Amino acid sequence: MCCADHQYCCNAAISLCCERGPPQGAGLEECCGLECCATGLVCCGGTTCCDPCRCVDDVCCDSSGATAGAAVCGCDNIDLDLDYGGVDEAEEETVGGFVAVNDDDDDGNGNGTADFADGAANSAMVAGEDDLKTLTVSIRPCDTGTLQLTCTGACGAIRLYDSDGNLVTLPKGWTVPNPQQPQQLPAIFYVEGVSPTAVRGVSLKARFDGDQGPCEDVVKLTVYKVTSVVWETRSGNTALDECPNNKGRRVFPDKLHPEDLLPAARQEVDLVATIDPAVEGRTVYFWVWDVDDPFDQMNPTMPEVSLIDDTPTGGPDNRPSPEGRWSPPAAPTTGADGKARVSFTVSMQPGNNYRAAASGLSDAPPNPPDDQAKADAINNEQPATPGNFDGYKVPLTWSQMLTVWRKLHVETDTMARPTFAQNTVSTQWNQPRFINGQLWIDILDQANGDDFENGYIQISAPGFPNLISVIIDHDWSILDDDIHTNISQATWGSRPNSGACIASDDDLSLATFTAGVLGSDIGIGTPTGYLPLPDTSGLVAHYQPAYILPIHEPSATSTTGIPFIKNMNPETKANWDAARLLRGLPVSTPEYWTAYVFAAFQAEAGEDADQEETNTKGINTHPDGSTRAFWTWGSAYTGMAAIFQEVIRDAYPAYQEQRTVAHEIAHTLGAPHLGAQAVPGDGGLMDETDQGPDFLAQSLKTLREYSGP
Repeated sequence: MCCADHQYCCNAAISLCCERGPPQGAGLEECCGLECCATGLVCCGGTTCCDPCRCVDDVCCDSSGATAGAAVCGCDNIDLDLDYGGVDEAEEETVGGFVAVNDDDDDGNGNGTADFADGAANSAMVAGEDDLKTLTVSIRPCDTGTLQLTCTGACGAIRLYDSDGNLVTLPKGWTVPNPQQPQQLPAIFYVEGVSPTAVRGVSLKARFDGDQGPCEDVVKLTVYKVTSVVWETRSGNTALDECPNNKGRRVFPDKLHPEDLLPAARQEVDLVATIDPAVEGRTVYFWVWDVDDPFDQMNPTMPEVSLIDDTPTGGPDNRPSPEGRWSPPAAPTTGADGKARVSFTVSMQPGNNYRAAASGLSDAPPNPPDDQAKADAINNEQPATPGNFDGYKVPLTWSQMLTVWRKLHVETDTMARPTFAQNTVSTQWNQPRFINGQLWIDILDQANGDDFENGYIQISAPGFPNLISVIIDHDWSILDDDIHTNISQATWGSRPNSGACIASDDDLSLATFTAGVLGSDIGIGTPTGYLPLPDTSGLVAHYQPAYILPIHEPSATSTTGIPFIKNMNPETKANWDAARLLRGLPVSTPEYWTAYVFAAFQAEAGEDADQEETNTKGINTHPDGSTRAFWTWGSAYTGMAAIFQEVIRDAYPAYQEQRTVAHEIAHTLGAPHLGAQAVPGDGGLMDETDQGPDFLAQSLKTLREYSGP
């Protein structure tokens, strides 16, 4: 067949020609099977010319809502749709849509509101913004009527904005169609979560009222929020507890015991976020900051925190160790209990601090570079609930601070019991004379004069009983070693001019000295005869500001079998080797810190407080046996320490032993002496000549930077 120039062939079998568009003819007819659709109609389903508004799902509804086959179109010919964020039509009421509470600050303006709600135009929204979910209202009506969007339920839990960022008040209505505003539909809105609701606690409904009766579409929403973020103990690890220094949580990443085969696992903690309401399958996003010490509250034991751990300009904690790390994923989904869980690995550095935050929004943290500085500012205030801190709105849900502590396992031991002979001198005396009515005698062959100050002497002579006397003092001449006793001339009577004697310094009591004269083995300082074990009772308080917990391990104490040495020379390696062989705890490792402290009797002669000379209270040594005298720098490796009990008893108050134990252990952890010898005590607990009661900030910094051998 042939069609005219202004026509085209639609169906040759029935010789159907349809009109072309201009310039050949007026209008365009669509070829639709057996007919040409007039201008303004569409080919519905490929078979029927139909008004576009009546073509619904390839079916052409008539004006009464029915097709030619009498099938009822109902509201389908209205094609009303309330679409929320890609939720499937079949699940809009049974599952519904979800929106997280807006608790971030994408634009960094500090007010915590939705960035789109700040009045910015749509094109100016912050990149990556996901606070708001889209809600689209669309309709394709076949008749005129009214359309209304309404809310029921917890409507105050959401806010609605139009495409210009203006707040929308519901109900909102439209006249359909509206020739004066032909572009008003479809309408796009943005939904912001304000507060948590019950599951599907908000119901949004679009309703069209026209000639065919009301038509509705409903979508239900659940608004959820992360309500808590807590650190939890990883199964099998040391339980988290309260941090004594800042009231946050405390984690011990140490090995559980020296043979622990899972050291890396001990560094792991769980970070658990809970959402309200408890719904399954919601993604929760976590962030962790390595923050500085809080320095203006609840921490009176931490002096000069700015020196130890403060970065005023922002940046991570200044401890020289790797920051914590995630064990992926860092954005898990919630279970049926509404909890999302992720594993986090802490460092091994004592005093390292972490604060975590969580949100249902992936872009929740402040934008760099401000996030670390703001996290430090927030941490300084330790907020338990959202609020305004240092002028910064903190709507995120934050955890407590988690602080790394280290355990220091301390073993104590002591020297063997000395016999009487090991702590006395048997010699001869002569030249008795009386000065002011009291006896002076010479002790022969004593190279170290003045050794017996405040001690005792037992004098014997043929025909006379043993006579025990207190040695008052010497004449300070080593040449003849004159001893001044408390024996009067009347008591002395007519004793001879020479004889045997046994003398001791002040290391023995009179009763013990007397018992020794009678021939029994004697002890020093305790009823059992052994030196008392080093006093570790002050270690916990001394080391708390360094975030180190000393643990006395009495079960690890080997024996009291270290050979007795009256005057121990710390430069003699053999003196340490005997103790090292009896050590019960293993030598320190980075994952399991140990210290071995034993009670020794006295330092070398001349430093043993038996004369008015320089006194030594303790020394320490490397594990390899190289020694470090008290007045030198301590070892950077965990080693051994000797506490000279008799020196401390002779010359220092009782509390000095606790300080000396803490001082010498600190040497084995790398802490050097502080202060000037000319100013006793100005170096704090690490002073070289007179320990103060506490570690100074510089010593605490050194201890917190120690990472083990």
